[in-house]
Amino acid sequence: MALIKALERTQQIEAVMILKQIYDSSPSGSQSTPQSSSSTGLQEIEARTLIERNYAALVRLIDCNLSLVTRLMSRNELSNEDLAVIMSREFPFQRAESLLNIIQTRVGGYVALIKALEDTNQSTTTAFDILSGKLDTGPSKEASSSSEPTAFEEGPGRFAELINKITEYEHKYNRNMLQRELPKELFDWVAIGAKLNVKVRNPNDDEKIRLKKSQYTTRKAYALILNIIKFPDQKDFREGAQLDTTYMVELWKGLGFKIFPEDETFRNSDHKSKDDIIKQLQIFRTKCVEDEVDCYVIFIGSHGFNDVIFTSEGNTLDFYTDIIYPMQFSASNPRKRVAKIFINQSCQSNPPANYSHTQPLRQPDVQDTFYVKAQIPKYEANRDKKVGSYFVIVLTCVFMRYAYEKSLVDMITEVQRLLKIVSRQAGDECRQLCPLFQMDFLSPFYFFN
Repeated sequence: MALIKALERTQQIEAVMILKQIYDSSPSGSQSTPQSSSSTGLQEIEARTLIERNYAALVRLIDCNLSLVTRLMSRNELSNEDLAVIMSREFPFQRAESLLNIIQTRVGGYVALIKALEDTNQSTTTAFDILSGKLDTGPSKEASSSSEPTAFEEGPGRFAELINKITEYEHKYNRNMLQRELPKELFDWVAIGAKLNVKVRNPNDDEKIRLKKSQYTTRKAYALILNIIKFPDQKDFREGAQLDTTYMVELWKGLGFKIFPEDETFRNSDHKSKDDIIKQLQIFRTKCVEDEVDCYVIFIGSHGFNDVIFTSEGNTLDFYTDIIYPMQFSASNPRKRVAKIFINQSCQSNPPANYSHTQPLRQPDVQDTFYVKAQIPKYEANRDKKVGSYFVIVLTCVFMRYAYEKSLVDMITEVQRLLKIVSRQAGDECRQLCPLFQMDFLSPFYFFN
């Protein structure tokens, strides 16, 4: 035993495995003959190699739940510290990864893991087949970057069978992960292509009490919805974007905003020229000033690039110089601040080579302004042709859930997180992140607080 302890201190694990198996195989705890112990010791070494070779598959296939971990603790293969490390990992594959890393350093860990899998009803799983030597998924984690091909010892038929099992498991695992990561409305969209059902959450009892004390219980809040769908070239038709109008109208109406343009026919029309939009902006600004609003939202959806949108006849509007800056105004009461929120649903690609725009001669006085756009500069925004634009769907879902409890910045942060998740599901080319620009806000802004 002294030799075993010395080898453990010097981390000579393979030698420890052999000697401990020799020691444990003897009824009296003394050494057995080398002939009777060598096969057991070698099996332990082979088991460690087996785990390394199949590491990538095992971390996805082992259900590393609390029951499995406690079984291993009862066999003294895991400590309380090991339990804390494993269960602190957020996702199941991360917990399995920590478990395997620890088990490989423990003498007898492989045998204990096999037994624990049996005790937790995992003896019929692909993971159990791998650990018991029935299947071999290929290279070790150290060799995973090798370009040399690997094959299963039992032939290509078993390879296809295992790949199908792993693919089926990973599909189920990814689905379960998405269910935990996404609100139900977004999961139903990603998983089955369901349209978003816009239903603003009612305030709970605590929120109702807070609302009674809030200046915004009698507020005036307006929303201007301008969505441009049709363009000179038919191939530029923004299929599916009509639903963005529906989402925005239902969201802001549900939050108590008065919707503009009041002409519903024009609001829902596909064609909107530059003159139409400038006219509607002017009407909206005048209405906001006259009615002394507390907050307004302007949503514009279209094709575009880097803070510029296209109108139906092919003209352009700069989001800053043609929309945000002209819409600035101060309330008649100097103590009152008007929240101005601008939402740009358009691509943010690089401008055409021949594009030029004149800067305003005088820098505007921008106050209490938020500007959020669908995508980071130089990249395109994504749209589901049957359900609507990614950014609009996620923003609507977050706002209808959290408007009574979170600040605007906190909600946009949540939109950013969820937008990355849903766009990731569509592939690397669809990655999307919505930047927020906050201008001259001295304190966090709440819709109802």
